Amino acid sequence: MSISRVNLYTLWASLWVEEFIRRGVDTFVLCPGSRCTPLTVAVAENPRARIIKHFDERGAAFAALGYGRATGNPAVWITTSGSAVANGLPAAVEACMDAVPLILLTADRPPELRGVGANQAIDQVHIFGKYVHWFVDVPCPDEKQAPEYVLDMAGEAVNRADHGPVHVNCMFREPLEPEADSSVPAAYLKSIQSWIAGTEAYSHASVDSRSAESFEQFELIELLQEASCGVIVAGQLQHAHDQDAVLKLAEKLNWPIWADVTSGLRLGAKHPLVISHYDQLLLGELPPQPDVVLHLGGRVVSKRYLSLMEKRPPKVYMVVSSNRLAYNPVHKVTHRVFERVSDFCHDMVEGMASPSDAHYGEGWRMASEGVSTCIASEVDSLKHCSEPAIARTLTRKLPDEWGLFLGNSMPIRDVDMYATGSDASLAVFANRGASGIDGNLATAVGCAFGRRGPVAVLLGDLATLHDLNSMALIANSEFPLVVTVINNDGGGIFSLLPIANHEKLFEPFFATPHGFEFKEAATMFRLPYFPATRMDEYDSVLESALASGRSAIIEVRTEREANAALHRKLTVAVKGVLSE
Repeated sequence: MSISRVNLYTLWASLWVEEFIRRGVDTFVLCPGSRCTPLTVAVAENPRARIIKHFDERGAAFAALGYGRATGNPAVWITTSGSAVANGLPAAVEACMDAVPLILLTADRPPELRGVGANQAIDQVHIFGKYVHWFVDVPCPDEKQAPEYVLDMAGEAVNRADHGPVHVNCMFREPLEPEADSSVPAAYLKSIQSWIAGTEAYSHASVDSRSAESFEQFELIELLQEASCGVIVAGQLQHAHDQDAVLKLAEKLNWPIWADVTSGLRLGAKHPLVISHYDQLLLGELPPQPDVVLHLGGRVVSKRYLSLMEKRPPKVYMVVSSNRLAYNPVHKVTHRVFERVSDFCHDMVEGMASPSDAHYGEGWRMASEGVSTCIASEVDSLKHCSEPAIARTLTRKLPDEWGLFLGNSMPIRDVDMYATGSDASLAVFANRGASGIDGNLATAVGCAFGRRGPVAVLLGDLATLHDLNSMALIANSEFPLVVTVINNDGGGIFSLLPIANHEKLFEPFFATPHGFEFKEAATMFRLPYFPATRMDEYDSVLESALASGRSAIIEVRTEREANAALHRKLTVAVKGVLSE
C-alpha cells in the first residue's frame, strides 16, 4: 500500500478503505459532505475502489443495499454527519429484515461538539437501533491509538455484515482536508509494515459453523422421506448455487416446487417440478393437501400461501434460511433450520439413500398448466394496457443477460400471479424485507452495478414518486435500466381491498390521486421517455428500449377501476378452471 496523504485522519481513512478492499469489499457509495472528507478522499485516491456517487443520502443507501442484494457482498455507504445519517435508516431496515450485507460508514462530530448545540451535530450513537447487527463508535484519530485498531475494526465490520447491516461511526475534528506538509511519525506505522508492503488482509473472516449437526441431519432426512405428500416452497433465492441446490433436492425427493417470483425458479427455463401458478391453485381445492412443507429461502409474495399454512397447517412445516430473524408469521412452523439453503440441500441430498418414487406432483403440474392457459386466454388478447398484461409482456420479452427488479404493492404481485416468462433465466430482485415502496429505483441501480449488467424495472407510480431523485442515478449508470412505470394515478392495490367499498374515504385518503405524469421528470434527468396506453404500443417501445443499450423511462397509463375488475374476472375464471 502506498501512503500518499500523510495527514493522520486521511491515513486512518486510507487504512479503513484499503482493508475493506483487501477483504473483498471494493464498492463505495459516496454522498457529498464536509465531515466525511477524510473517508471520501481515501476512496477517491484508492485506484481499486469502485464508486457510485449520489447527492441524495437516502437513495445512495438504497443503491448500496441493491449492490449487496445482487452480489451477496456488502457495499460501503459513506455520508457526512447530522440528518444525512438518518436518511440511511430505511435502507438499514430493509437490509436487516432481509439479511442483505451492508456497511454504513458515517462521519460524526468529535466529543466536544456532541450535545452542545453544534451545527449539524445530532446523536448518531445507535441511531439505527436494532436494525444493525453491530455498531462501533470510532474515536477521533490519534497517534496513541495503534493502527492495528483501525484494521481490526474494518475486518470486524466486514465479518459482521455477512448477514445484514453494520454501522461504523467515525468522529473527526477539523481540519478535515489532506495536508501535504503534515506528517505521521514512521514509528507509528512500524507495527504494520508487513501489511503495508503486502496485499493480504490484516485479518480473515471466520467460517460460519453449520447449524445442522450430523445427528440432526438424520432426523430431518427421516422427516422428509416419511412424507406422503411433500412440497418445497422456494422463497427468495438470490444466487444461482441456491437455486441449483433446491432443484437437486426436489429431484431427489421428487417433490413439486411452489416457486415464488423472487426464487429465480418461477420465470425462465421451465423445470417439470416447478409449479409456476401455485398461488392461483390455492384458489381451489389442492390435489392433494401437503402433509410436509419445506420452505427454503426468504419470505414469499403469496398471501394465499400464508392463509393455507394458518388454516390447514401441515404436520411438518420446516423453514430453512441463513436469516436469523424469526420467520413464522402464522405461528405454525414446526422446525427452524438456520443454515445456508445450498448447504442444507447438499446435506439432505447426500444423506438420502435413494430418490423418492412420489408421483403426486403431476396433479399440480397439470392444474398449473390449465391455469396458465386460462390466464393467457383472458389477458393476452386485451388491446388496452392492463397491469397483468404488462407483467406478462415484460417477463416474456427480457433476454438472458437482463435482470428484473420488481416494485412492491401490485407490480410484484401481478408478476407472481400472472407472468409467463420466456426461456431466459432471469435474476429477479425485490425489496421484500419490509416490502416498502421507498428507494426502489435506487435499489435497482445498485443491483445493476452489482451484477454488472442491465436491469428492467417494473414500478407503480407512487413508488416512482417516492424515489424520483434516483432518476439521477439511472441517468449516470454505466449499465442500462429500462423502467416501466405503471401510472394508475394512485395506489392501485387499495382498489382490491375492502376499504374500496367506503367511497367517501377511499379516493382522498387511500387511492390518493396525484394527477402527475413522468414525461417532464424524464426530461429533467435527460432520460429517453416513451408513453403507452395500448399493449401494441408497450410491446413496441419495450423492444426498442431493451435493444437501445440506453436507460429509459416507459410510462404506461392504466385505470384503477378497470384493473380491479380484471383481477376479479381472472379470479373467477381461474376458479372455474380449477373446479373442472
